[in-house]
Amino acid sequence: MYKKSKTGTIVVGVLLAGLCSVAASGANAAWQVAKDGGDTPRCYLKSSAQKMQDGYRTISVHAEIDGDNLTLVTPSNIDTTFSDLRIQVDRKEPISSTVLVGKQSVRFAITPQTVNDMRKGKALNAYIRFWPTWPVTRAHPVSFSLRGFSAASKAIKNCS
Repeated sequence: MYKKSKTGTIVVGVLLAGLCSVAASGANAAWQVAKDGGDTPRCYLKSSAQKMQDGYRTISVHAEIDGDNLTLVTPSNIDTTFSDLRIQVDRKEPISSTVLVGKQSVRFAITPQTVNDMRKGKALNAYIRFWPTWPVTRAHPVSFSLRGFSAASKAIKNCS
């Protein structure tokens, strides 16, 4: 994208994540390589955002994979008191967690086998419970397509 500034200089906008994954996955891929800037840049896999209910409203949630961790990122406070937070690739064994990142994200430890299952799978299903100080609801489901995950997981090796 080109944008002309007030001084007449042309500014070119570049998406860093796009540089890492231009050919990694098609326009319809549900996963891409993303890159954070800052003092210690990092490359990670990021899912498309999905809409879900948190018990009180509709929210947008996405998943991020950084090394051997998968983090579900939400705008709502997560409740870990019932130990029913989990992810599951298709019908594989569920992976549970009670590890919060702040108050609004939950981190799951994943293995190379989990990543391999995701490469071959169709969906990553997650169950998240929200609002620990409000009346109890339940673990709410959300599903992330794994379309494009295999290509993105290969492309991340070229991201630096």
